[in-house]
Amino acid sequence: MLEKLGCRVDVAADGAEAVDMTTRFTYEMIFMDVQMPHMDGLEATRRIRAHAGSHAPRIVAMTANAMQEDRQMCYDAGMDDFVAKPILLGTLRDALRRAGHATLPHHIDRFPMELTTELPTRTHVAASVP
Repeated sequence: MLEKLGCRVDVAADGAEAVDMTTRFTYEMIFMDVQMPHMDGLEATRRIRAHAGSHAPRIVAMTANAMQEDRQMCYDAGMDDFVAKPILLGTLRDALRRAGHATLPHHIDRFPMELTTELPTRTHVAASVP
């Protein structure tokens, strides 16, 4: 779905791979699944923040746990935004716009915003946005 919004996407199988990818590549934004094996998204975010410092990309939590305390745990770990699963195309678009990417292609408003996808449980998505 991010590709439909004009993003280039890399996918990591778990949090450890996500951390490794951020040491090798530059990302503007990361959509981080909170619940992953080996290293969860909260710990991965902490490590990315510790390594990248002020140059860390914007990190958006993706989780089915949408209670206020779940959101707060994400923010406390260093995440910048939060989207609840199931992921809607319009939700991703809005997260990109909140990140300051107001110049997203206009055609994205023509996609059905109810389009959803169930991302595999162990998915971390890193996106470079135009």
